Amino acid sequence: MLNQRMFEEPPMAIGEKKQVVVIKLDCSGSMSYSNKIAMLNKAANRMLEKCRADELVSKNVEFIIIIYNSNAEVIQPAAPAAKCMEINLSASGETNAKAAHYLSVEEVTKRSKVHETLGCTAYTPLVFDFTDGVPFVNGCRQDMSDVAEDIRKMKSSNKARFFAFGVEGADFETLENIYGQDYVFELENYDFDGIFNWMFKTVRSITRTAPGEDIEIEALPDTVLDSEERKEKKRKKLKDLFNR
Repeated sequence: MLNQRMFEEPPMAIGEKKQVVVIKLDCSGSMSYSNKIAMLNKAANRMLEKCRADELVSKNVEFIIIIYNSNAEVIQPAAPAAKCMEINLSASGETNAKAAHYLSVEEVTKRSKVHETLGCTAYTPLVFDFTDGVPFVNGCRQDMSDVAEDIRKMKSSNKARFFAFGVEGADFETLENIYGQDYVFELENYDFDGIFNWMFKTVRSITRTAPGEDIEIEALPDTVLDSEERKEKKRKKLKDLFNR
């Protein structure tokens, strides 16, 4: 699919502040429609380029990139933004969201142990899931109840923070059951650029904040809808249908 980096970048120096960011990318077959996979590639690469150009982000933010379709795979093991590869994904297969989750937990746990061993000051890892589909593999919908419980436990113990961003076709009800209503957002008009630009601004802000201090986070783009805004959008659509 692409040239993978088959090694793991260690922290650059003992005692550095580190922010781990896991990006899970759905590249199932449905992502080929409406040019979604191409827009996702471009937006993610633009974000990584901005991260490389920022002195603090480039060395202190470590990205782990996981792709999932019928299977799940780490295509970028943990590495500082300065060392991250560009991505060039294609779309095929089903949507093995369960495998992607457990792979992300494995990678976060492994990296956290490296930071602890080297005495790095680590922020809570962030896990961002981008999807357009339904957890579905081998012709069957996946039961994600164990994943939801695992995420709940990890959040309560501050081992990671999880967010999901869906575009048209995503199963938002299932995503809310997995991640929690407040942590699921819809990208209108496939605005991957807007959300990845927000992600860059977020990690840039984190690198300029000491662990334990409040982080100044910019508002999400107008094209990113929370749960209440999604409900209002559905009500408006239904109203329009009745009043044509």
